[in-house]
Amino acid sequence: MPRRENYTPLVAAATILSIALLIGFQLYQMQEPGRLDADAASDFASSVIEGNALYGVNCASCHGDKGEGSIGPSLRTKEVLESVSEAQLIGLVKTGVPGTTMPAWSQAYGGPFTDEEVRHVITYITTWVPLEAEESIAVEGQGDGPSVYAANCSACHGVEGEGGIGPSLHSNDFIKSLSDEALINFILSGRPGTSMPGFQNTLQSADTQAIAIFLRAWQ
Repeated sequence: MPRRENYTPLVAAATILSIALLIGFQLYQMQEPGRLDADAASDFASSVIEGNALYGVNCASCHGDKGEGSIGPSLRTKEVLESVSEAQLIGLVKTGVPGTTMPAWSQAYGGPFTDEEVRHVITYITTWVPLEAEESIAVEGQGDGPSVYAANCSACHGVEGEGGIGPSLHSNDFIKSLSDEALINFILSGRPGTSMPGFQNTLQSADTQAIAIFLRAWQ
């Protein structure tokens, strides 16, 4: 009589492996959104840093070091920063403005920039706030940075800014690349597509400025 094979250990091993794979997949699904948010925030920060460098070398001589205007018009107006879309700004930089001193910057139109470099410059510009808004923020005072940070930021960035869901805020290249007004604007508007919300409907201007000043101490 032929011996019957005992498949019980194989079935048990397969069952355990399936459970382990299922658990691993569930953990991956739980962690993946946070990883994507972190990647998106990192990409944004890198783009701002690149844009800052490109703007300083190529644009500041006409539009001013902080976009306040010089030979060319100011870029720190509500019309530019709040009424013109990012896609429209990219188009203007790529093609230039015929009949003015604003040349085309895209390689496709005879300029020096790749499409990616154009996007970096516009990403940097969109971190600014209008000069009128900056002046009103400066008048309203500083508030209590540590308390405001603890109540609104520590859950994601850590009690001491060491990072968690969000990145560490210590010696942060992105924060270093931003002017004070650009940092305030970033806190107010957040970063769409990531877990970084905007606080324009949550914080008073003085509180936002207080957080920005508080963050500078960590850089």
